Amino acid sequence: MKNTFTKIITFIISVILLIVVIAVTYSGIKTSGFQHFNALEHNGTTITATTKQIRFQYGRNAFTVKAMLPFQIPQIYEVTVTSNPESNLTFLKDGEQFSFARLGDLTKYFGVETNSTEFFVTVSNEYYSMQAFLNAVYPGTNIELPDSPELKDYFILSVSFSGGETIRVYFCIDFSGFTLSIDPPNIIFFFFIYEKIIERLVRVHIVVYFSIRQYFRGLRRFGRK
Repeated sequence: MKNTFTKIITFIISVILLIVVIAVTYSGIKTSGFQHFNALEHNGTTITATTKQIRFQYGRNAFTVKAMLPFQIPQIYEVTVTSNPESNLTFLKDGEQFSFARLGDLTKYFGVETNSTEFFVTVSNEYYSMQAFLNAVYPGTNIELPDSPELKDYFILSVSFSGGETIRVYFCIDFSGFTLSIDPPNIIFFFFIYEKIIERLVRVHIVVYFSIRQYFRGLRRFGRK
């Protein structure tokens, strides 16, 4: 009886140890060697570490914040956008040369919105080119770019978690996706005004035409007399 009880206890302990080993192994694989406990999901792609060559489209670019392990307590996070310190882009501001890499924090130009499970990075339609973006950073100045910038990772999106982990996404703005948006009510109002102007011009032309016609008729009658 005692041997049977010992065997049962040994079996239970073995099962528990096996479960622990499987859980630890799973956690290690899932977190890339216990390094990445958080992840971002963007356009169907899971991002757990530094990622490059991401193109941001105009409008809201959505990211979902995910925990890598089940029953993991969600961490507080902060989102910032900065210039890429490795960028070699230079530009002229009022004739003086500046380096894009030294612009630093640019978060306020991307309308970042966050909640506990997701965040959004908004690219304004006003940024139809790199020069237009720099004009927003330095309003009222003359910005010149020596060359047309290529689609390179000029920006870095950093997501810093309270546990000390940081995920960085190197990105560029896809300027090729720019579309000119016009407010439909303004279009209707414009055509309404345009129609009224044309209508008045036609009326004036008609009045002038009949006035001239009447004038020449009067000259003919006077000549006959």
